[in-house]
Amino acid sequence: MLTNLYYTPESDEGVPFLGQAQGSLYTIGNNTALEIMYRVNASGAEIPPIDDIGMFWGWLADDNYLTIAKPSALPVNISINLTFSGIPSYPALREVYITARTLGMNKTQNKNYQLTWELPVDSGFNYFVRLHFCEFQIYITKQGDRVFEISLTNLTTKIKADIICW
Repeated sequence: MLTNLYYTPESDEGVPFLGQAQGSLYTIGNNTALEIMYRVNASGAEIPPIDDIGMFWGWLADDNYLTIAKPSALPVNISINLTFSGIPSYPALREVYITARTLGMNKTQNKNYQLTWELPVDSGFNYFVRLHFCEFQIYITKQGDRVFEISLTNLTTKIKADIICW
């Protein structure tokens, strides 16, 4: 296998390995091969690879994968001045970060609903899931304004996720 396909610093301890014992970590080393299965643009349009800048990555509209979305809002902020701190700007196009799918602002009511996407994959493999978030709604300005849970295959990965804190 080719070496140095992925950059993993020596100090990297790995990422949480969902569905395994608490504290289990998964590392991406020279013996790991990654293949992109899906790039989904939440509430945004499909972005064909030719419209990407430099990387030629395509993004799919989420409509075909969204299974539960009631109620949901589709905010868009085309005037946002994106600034990337702590990450490079190339993982996703600006168009991916200016659209969202959200339940709204009523925290009590939101506890009764969820947004669910189903992305078919083959069993018997491990999957590395990368989520992109950008908070652009003007009324979300401080910690606790929007808190949510992230689950994969009915396993909670993050309780009380808060983009403002990240």
